[in-house]
Amino acid sequence: FNLDMNECLIGNGKCHNMAVCNNTKGSYTCKCKSGYSGDGKTCSDIDECSIGTAKCHHNATCRNTDGNYTCSCKPGYSGNGFKCADIDECSIKPNKCHHNATCSNTDGNYTCTCKPGYSGNGLNCQDINECSNGTAKCHHNATCRNTIGNYICTCKPGYSGNGYNFIISTDIDECANTSIHACLPHAYCTNTIGGHKCTCKPGFIGNGQNCTDINECNGTITCQANATCTNTLGSYKCICNNGYMANGTMCTGLVITDINECMGRNNCHANATCTNTVGSYKCNCNSGFSGNGATCTDIDECSIGTAKCHHNATCNNTDGNYSCTCKPGYSGNGLNCTDIDECSIGTAKCHHNATCSNTDGNYTCTCKPGYNGDGQDCKDIDECSTNNSCSMKSKCSNLVGSYKCICNSGYTGNGHTCKDIDECMNGTAKCHHNATCSNTDGSYTCTCKPGYSGNGFNCTDIDECINGTAICHHNATCRNTIGNYTCTCKPGYSGNGMNCAGSVSKSAKCHPNAKCNNTNGNYTCTCKPGYSGNGFNCQDIDECSIGTAKCHHNATCKNTDGKYICTCKPGYSGDGFNCTGILHYIDECSTNNSCSMKSKCHNLVGSYKCICNSGYTGNGHTCKDIDECSNGTAKCHHNATCKNTDGNYTCTCKPGYSGNGLN
Repeated sequence: FNLDMNECLIGNGKCHNMAVCNNTKGSYTCKCKSGYSGDGKTCSDIDECSIGTAKCHHNATCRNTDGNYTCSCKPGYSGNGFKCADIDECSIKPNKCHHNATCSNTDGNYTCTCKPGYSGNGLNCQDINECSNGTAKCHHNATCRNTIGNYICTCKPGYSGNGYNFIISTDIDECANTSIHACLPHAYCTNTIGGHKCTCKPGFIGNGQNCTDINECNGTITCQANATCTNTLGSYKCICNNGYMANGTMCTGLVITDINECMGRNNCHANATCTNTVGSYKCNCNSGFSGNGATCTDIDECSIGTAKCHHNATCNNTDGNYSCTCKPGYSGNGLNCTDIDECSIGTAKCHHNATCSNTDGNYTCTCKPGYNGDGQDCKDIDECSTNNSCSMKSKCSNLVGSYKCICNSGYTGNGHTCKDIDECMNGTAKCHHNATCSNTDGSYTCTCKPGYSGNGFNCTDIDECINGTAICHHNATCRNTIGNYTCTCKPGYSGNGMNCAGSVSKSAKCHPNAKCNNTNGNYTCTCKPGYSGNGFNCQDIDECSIGTAKCHHNATCKNTDGKYICTCKPGYSGDGFNCTGILHYIDECSTNNSCSMKSKCHNLVGSYKCICNSGYTGNGHTCKDIDECSNGTAKCHHNATCKNTDGNYTCTCKPGYSGNGLN
């Protein structure tokens, strides 16, 4: 019968490692796996992202992977990549807009616009002082007062209205009508906007409504020694004493009463305090203003560094003062600001597979071990496709957030360290009792003992007498035994069976390995088969060396004295002249081999081959990363930046461009 050989068992039938081998009768077929294209002998990854067959959403980024592709929603969108919906950042509290700004959601993004009365980029908004910058629309007879986000217009005394328009003057000159003002006869009346002032005349003191004569003779005025001071209403006189007369030596002076300018007209600024002095007055700018008193300008405490805001607060200058507001991430009155622990109060936006760490004024999200991402989005890391601590003699199984190493068949251990199991020693090997067990790395081999044939799992006695491997002399009888044979010289011959001497001519001088042929009155000597010479001298012929041996091409030839032996190679069975079938072979790829971790091992009959992975170059035993960015094989867009990685490269669109780097 004809035994079909399953070529798929030998190195995947020379199919590509990304192809499926299907055994057929007398042959086999190769078909590339899904995500690859080719004839099966050669398979290349299909870049679904480039050719447009990927089913990613138009608001998702397509990234080609080996034999597949992934879809990730672009920033500002959420979903699985095949469906992406806009994220309404304005509905997420808190967002990055300032509390005095309006958040407007857009497709895939959002904008922040400062509210009326504020200026800034929307992320930071500061109050506009309309009174200082001249944009306030107060009437010229109204006073402007800045407020947070607005301003207030108030009509000046003597005027009425809303402060913006319709100003009506209601001032009455009270001084023109003595029945209206309350000034005494000894006082001056001064009209003011919306009122009047009373000021005592010189020589009098009081508030203008009550004026008392000043007695200058009580120490403020000193007459000459021979004169007496006499007080008068609003003044005084020096009268010569008896016995004296006014001869020109008596001095009389003009007594001047000080005017309180602060009660009447002065040039002090509205943001200054007036202080009366003898014969004059002083103007001092109020707290929060600087100048000479006649002119006072607001002091920007925030700019000059005199504000007492906390270092984690924002200082906002106001007219004559300033305000302190704690920065985002802090709480307090602005003079004292304490950090907000977003991790504790639950406002942090960390992923459930991330660790939240509070920082000063903020927080950080770090993906837990076994996950990768920015902390707000964490995805499981396939440690089996990256660096891991699994032994080369184990298989890596990816788990959620971790991975597991399982030793290959024929090995024992924890997966990180795998030790060969000696099946021959522990008795688990299934070799035949007439076979020899040899332990190999990760497996074992069974070889039938001399005198037996088979695959090692089944061994049958070889009849050396029938198959011609017995080395009996041609004048001897061969008898098969279990696992061996015996040679006995035929009658008329003597010897050990390997060599038998006859009685043709006792005086013949033929070589022991020659045949004596009796002739009429003489004899001839002819070297036996397997020997060459003149019969008197015979030398063994090495059929294995000269190529006359008829061993099978899958058999090993061994020269013997006058003959040769053919033995089927490991993995084949037969008598050496005919060898069939692959009954057992060693898969070096599942045991120890010298392939690089960056290469794939391909098992061959009696050997194996190492081929560097895509992105690497070398002989398979040593593989070096290919810098696709330098050698020009990278497929990045001309408006993208290429970055070489270990075994691959990444493409990132330059500032001002968007896409996956390939487009």
